[in-house]
Amino acid sequence: MKRRAIDDDLFFEILASERLRVGALMILMGVLFTFSLVLLALPPDALPFFLMVERQVPIGSIAIFYGVAFLYEIGAHTVLGIVIAKRRHFPEGPRYGNAFLETSIPTVMMVLLSGAVGPEIALNSPLPMAYFLFICLSTLRLTAPLSIFTGCVAAAEYVGLGVYYLGAVPEPVTYLTSVWTIVAKAFVLVVAGVVCGFVGAQIRRRLIASLASVTERNRIVGMFGQYVSPAVVDQLLTRPVEGAGEERYVTIMFVDIRGFTTFAERRTPQEVVEYLNALFSTMITLVNANHGIINKFLGDGFMACFGAPLSDGRDAENAVRAAVEIADTVERMSAAGTIAPTRIGIGLHAGTAV
Repeated sequence: MKRRAIDDDLFFEILASERLRVGALMILMGVLFTFSLVLLALPPDALPFFLMVERQVPIGSIAIFYGVAFLYEIGAHTVLGIVIAKRRHFPEGPRYGNAFLETSIPTVMMVLLSGAVGPEIALNSPLPMAYFLFICLSTLRLTAPLSIFTGCVAAAEYVGLGVYYLGAVPEPVTYLTSVWTIVAKAFVLVVAGVVCGFVGAQIRRRLIASLASVTERNRIVGMFGQYVSPAVVDQLLTRPVEGAGEERYVTIMFVDIRGFTTFAERRTPQEVVEYLNALFSTMITLVNANHGIINKFLGDGFMACFGAPLSDGRDAENAVRAAVEIADTVERMSAAGTIAPTRIGIGLHAGTAV
């Protein structure tokens, strides 16, 4: 059950990271769409870039493409938000489909530009560097196969464009028209996917360890937190456990309710439980306030230890002070009618213990 809870928490933490990645791409597509609209509104000769090409760059088609990509990222971001809010699981297939579509964005852009500036310039322009953006962002998926898949998709599409456009280039072949140059760059894309997958896997592994640690800590705090102070719980969690034990000079306190058997025989079980809860909760607070720890409950009493696992050097003094405060508090509670008239016995002993 605990392992399943950790897996569920991890799944939705990964989805939250995925939503962050989609949000970053959504903003990027929105900025590019807006920039494309601005360029579309300018005269054809407004920028030197347009004077360098023989034919008009298809700004309209580019703007439409970025607009569609922007709407797609908005939809993906919304769907992920709903899934996380309702804590629903879904298969891995859509995540691979999403990775394929997003990684294909630079490919579509190179196809659009190839008709305007020629495939040699389009394939060797800064556009192929955009593949690295999607590969790096795939690290946020925290799934190594997805990062590797992203790198392989980028490499395959880039090589496919090179073979399609440059495979039939007549001699002499130059650096810009060589398919092997494209293949070499594609190899780097695959390596980048593997590296990002490794990084994502390491983050995932550490996240699992952190979730397991937090879950275990919460379990221990749930078990001991109602009986001991937070400082003692932290000490129990951080200090190594010695197999042979540790010898300490400590003060032990025993507390017992006098006449409890007779009291319990005249009350309902619910009344007895409410009485013990009211009495013990006050005593536990006083023990904790004086640097003690409840060792065990003994039906109508308990045993507390002063000096282990934490000690401030005044353990016997703390135990005596706690005993006096407990006796005075019980007397006041009995006089005020907060609890039934109660008499208690307290025993203290100081000495060396393991």
